[in-house]
Amino acid sequence: MKSKILLPLLLLMLILPQMGYAQQPAESNAGPDNDYGIESEKLYPGWLVLEMLAAAESELEEAADEAYAEGYKAASLRYAPEEGYWKSIAESAVRENSVFPDRIISGLCGFALGGIAMGIYNFARH
Repeated sequence: MKSKILLPLLLLMLILPQMGYAQQPAESNAGPDNDYGIESEKLYPGWLVLEMLAAAESELEEAADEAYAEGYKAASLRYAPEEGYWKSIAESAVRENSVFPDRIISGLCGFALGGIAMGIYNFARH
C-alpha cells in the first residue's frame, strides 16, 4: 500500500517545482518599430496589401533579372577563352553536315545549265 501512494507522491514532487519555472508566453515584439513598420494587431485594407505585394513582386523580378545578368556575365568571362574553339567546331560541323555541300550545289548548277543549253540547241535545230 505504501508503494502505491509513494510513487505518485514522488512524481508530484518532481513536477511541481518544474511548473513554477515555466515561462510566460513571449509576446510579439513586432510593433511599429519593426523593419517594415507593420503592426501585427492591426487589420490592413486589401488595396494596401495588394499594393505592397505588387511592390515586393516587382522588386523580386528586378533582383532575379540582376542575378541572372551577373551569372551570365560571370559565365561569359569564365568560358570566353573556349568560345573561339567551340565556335570553330560548330561551324565545321555545319559545313560537313549540310544537306547540299558546295560541291554538290556546283554540280547541280552545272547539270542544270547543261540541260538548258541542250534544250536550246535542240529547239533551235528543229
